[in-house]
Amino acid sequence: RFEINGEVHVGRTVLQKRVEDSDPNVARMHIMSTSQITVIDEHNATGVQYVTVYAKTLETPVEEGYRIPLDGFAVMGKYFDKYVLTDDGWKFAERKMQPVFRSAD
Repeated sequence: RFEINGEVHVGRTVLQKRVEDSDPNVARMHIMSTSQITVIDEHNATGVQYVTVYAKTLETPVEEGYRIPLDGFAVMGKYFDKYVLTDDGWKFAERKMQPVFRSAD
């Protein structure tokens, strides 16, 4: 489950489609910083992750190594996560994005 901008996306197939359908003309970088993990019990935990997202719509494709000019960040915020321990290790059960700052554009 992933919640962002008031939209809720549930299930691996839905989440994968959301990523695959993202605009290929937008270059994005998500910078994760401070993380706080709280263990609830042996199979559950929660977390807060701080994120800064940079995004720029490209008029033409750029080559690897090209520096994309930016005016600033697109959004800064927090991810509120729920994790569960599975037979394959710890997995995300839920992530909710809470914007704190947005660019003026």
